[in-house]
Amino acid sequence: MVGSDGIVFAADELMVRQAPHAAEYDDRVLIQKIQHSAQHHVAFAGVGDHATRQVEQEFLSALDQSCFDFKNVKRSLEHITRDTIRKIRTKAEQDYSAEEGRRIAFDQHLPRALLIVFYGDQLPERQLWSVCIQDAPAVVQITGCRVNGGLGNLCRFFADYYRPGTPVSSLKHLAAYTVLAASRFDSLMIGGLELAVIDGNGFRLISENEKAALRQGYDDFDAMVRSQLLPRPDSQ
Repeated sequence: MVGSDGIVFAADELMVRQAPHAAEYDDRVLIQKIQHSAQHHVAFAGVGDHATRQVEQEFLSALDQSCFDFKNVKRSLEHITRDTIRKIRTKAEQDYSAEEGRRIAFDQHLPRALLIVFYGDQLPERQLWSVCIQDAPAVVQITGCRVNGGLGNLCRFFADYYRPGTPVSSLKHLAAYTVLAASRFDSLMIGGLELAVIDGNGFRLISENEKAALRQGYDDFDAMVRSQLLPRPDSQ
């Protein structure tokens, strides 16, 4: 979310690797989804699988080699994403002769996306970008609010509460509540909370105490909504 004085990133912390067979359990581990490169003054968070991770790596590699064109961010991100997907598809074709094997290696229908914040002096101002990772990448600059991942999750309605010009001190609550509500709607795939603020002071992950306060605020908010929607009947 882009605020009047900075940008807010929020994500859950749960990674789920689906089991290859029905008789096995899925792997569920907590990871840090919001990544930060202090050297390059960028932060990013991805949705998807190994292909998303590979796009992230190629993006960082372009920054390391000083070959990322900051004069045309959109074209640079499109180029990196398109080339990475092409390499992944080529490898799948080399490794698997059957179409089913190629599909498993790279499922083209799996939603993959990347949110990137640039906050250094490479650009005239902080910028938030969204990259839809597919054969024809959809790259757009976000000037308001963007929710990636969990396409069927009912919590996405929280984005409707976003208003331009809101300070990050308020957007932190909206961003955190979106993730916490998403976990309630889909606790098998979403869990935990990560939140970062990128403003004039740079990049900062919020503390565990701040997380606890945001969780308490969400619980109070949820209780208030329930009391309004389902008021207790008047005692007789």
